[in-house]
Amino acid sequence: MYRSFFLSALSIAVLAGCGGSGGSDSTTPPEPSGKTLTITAVYRDACGNETPDGDAALIIHNADYSNKATVYADDNGVISYPTTKDHETFSLVRLVQEKIDGITPVDLLTFVDHPVIDLGKNALQTDDTSACECRTSNVQVAIPARVNSYVESSMLYGAMFHTYQKGVGSVTYQAVVQCKQSGSEQWPQLSVINQFSSPEQAYGALFADLNDGGTTEVAAELVGTPVVINSDMFYKQVSAIVDSNSHLYNYGVNGSKDVFAFTHQSIENHSITAYEHENLDNPSGDGYVITSSTVRTKEINQTFDLPPMALSLDDLASVLTLDGQYYDIAQSGVDYAFIFIGMEASYNTRPLLAWSIFAPPSGTSVNIENLNLAEFIDESVLESKVNSLSMSVTARDYGGIAGYEDYMKRRPTRQPSTFNDPEYAQAKTKTVQLTVNDLNYSQSALSNLISTQF
Repeated sequence: MYRSFFLSALSIAVLAGCGGSGGSDSTTPPEPSGKTLTITAVYRDACGNETPDGDAALIIHNADYSNKATVYADDNGVISYPTTKDHETFSLVRLVQEKIDGITPVDLLTFVDHPVIDLGKNALQTDDTSACECRTSNVQVAIPARVNSYVESSMLYGAMFHTYQKGVGSVTYQAVVQCKQSGSEQWPQLSVINQFSSPEQAYGALFADLNDGGTTEVAAELVGTPVVINSDMFYKQVSAIVDSNSHLYNYGVNGSKDVFAFTHQSIENHSITAYEHENLDNPSGDGYVITSSTVRTKEINQTFDLPPMALSLDDLASVLTLDGQYYDIAQSGVDYAFIFIGMEASYNTRPLLAWSIFAPPSGTSVNIENLNLAEFIDESVLESKVNSLSMSVTARDYGGIAGYEDYMKRRPTRQPSTFNDPEYAQAKTKTVQLTVNDLNYSQSALSNLISTQF
């Protein structure tokens, strides 16, 4: 049942096109009332430098998701909208700097019934390193404890690299590129995890110093400790949190392989996860369901019970009607932090329109037929270029967050390190995604697509 349901939702999404039929009633904000919705749009480069986005805009929506007002950013990327309401539904529009076939892609972020507060910064990430200080080195990693054993698997985290070669008792990574903000004294931490069989063991290294232009020699002397995870889900994984980033990531499959945690003074926390992946039958493309359960903790010497989220696939699918219908996936004893809907309309796998929606666990679904993006992207461009569409829906429950309102009020001040706080220490997630490939973005093609699915 749910395969047809999701393909129907995908068809509706493409048919509406996000150019929509709804008009904009006003481009002038109402008179100030003492309540102001504020957001600051910035671009963030590969090493964290930020520049204001003066081209960003907010679309304020009516109850039917048509456009009520469009408010543009000032030169500092700040967008402000005074209102008489305690909650507003709105979309943040960002123009992606890197063009695709001469077209400027659009990134759209929609918040449904969001509290009227200062949302802080919204950063659109880029891969630009022109304002960064970078250095390049080959890295040779020796594993003294297994000097006569062939390395079964190895991975470096914290930097880009060109390639690597595994050997007996060592691994070599070529062209490791480490970048930081210009003027910063601290280079980011790098890590390498190396795993062996017969016996099954893991050895890691954490380091920050690279010999620029030469070769850096590292000894992997951190000894991995097996982590006990009880779960019916197929995969188990563990990573160390260092400088709020994941390092020393490793995973096991259905109990056939141990997963390991490490001890080091720079490790702030550990992330322990169980998850499973189920493929869906989708003759027009790809489809899958991912369910996960995670605990963050400093104490790894314990048994972790990680049951899956109990939410059914059909209930999660009900959010994807996208035609203004009421939905409700609330469960007794579960305060979902949010429902997240994602859609990408792509040309040769590169998104021309990336749309993300945060919504509460119950309410009225987004009616995309009324959404109008004509000020930012020409629908005829989408019709001529888009050849694939992917769509996903996710439900997330943080054990210490008291529902959507609580999460959205915390979100503006959230930092990567926030996820080490007790409120975020336990998380359960369920995601469904489908992709339709070889898609002609037109009504006639969609009619043919729909007829083949029912």
